Amino acid sequence: MVDLNLKAKTRELGRKADLKAGRKIEQIPAVLYGFEQDNTNLWVDGKLAEVLFKEVGRSRLLTLDIEGKDSVKVVIKEAQRDPVTDRIIHLDLYKVDLKKTIDIRIPIHFIGDAPAVKVLGGTLLTTLNRLEIRCLPEDILKDVKVDLSKLETFEEVIHVESLDLPENIEVLTDASIVIASVKPPRVEEVATPSETEEVAEGEESAEGEAKEGEEAKPEGEDKKEEKKD
Repeated sequence: MVDLNLKAKTRELGRKADLKAGRKIEQIPAVLYGFEQDNTNLWVDGKLAEVLFKEVGRSRLLTLDIEGKDSVKVVIKEAQRDPVTDRIIHLDLYKVDLKKTIDIRIPIHFIGDAPAVKVLGGTLLTTLNRLEIRCLPEDILKDVKVDLSKLETFEEVIHVESLDLPENIEVLTDASIVIASVKPPRVEEVATPSETEEVAEGEESAEGEAKEGEEAKPEGEDKKEEKKD
């Protein structure tokens, strides 16, 4: 488990040279705002920011330790990335009110194997990868686990409303949405014996008509020869 602490120090605005110098030592710029918080520009450790964002994304509460100031509780609101290197180049950090509920999206993790896939050969279909919830900041869940072993047949589905969550978590995502289901395997149609016989009879009938036409042709030619005589 990663320690959810991010160290920071205040940053002065104005000079691009300072920005470049900071990034050379793997410091990235960030801005802190939110509950009873004036906008504050910061430097944070770039490597640690990558690790934390990979671990918690925007769905966990972090402790922000600002040099020379009191620690504050924050969530990552936005992470800007370099389009070439894909590294984080800027963070938006939101200070939360610990006594007030917050709306946040947490990841959905699928666990277990669906018998309808493993045994019956179906295809797993999922429609959501995040669940929107409302709760106090300190009650934010790391994720919500969805057990696929419940999908034993093609008729069974898992809805949002069927998730087992703590009572202090209010789900904002539509309860009727299907999170996971299994699609039956595609079955190729095979012609029945009766259909095969009908096709064969049709072919034989067509061949018979063609032969009759061929036999009638010489008779017509004989008549033409008789007229010439």
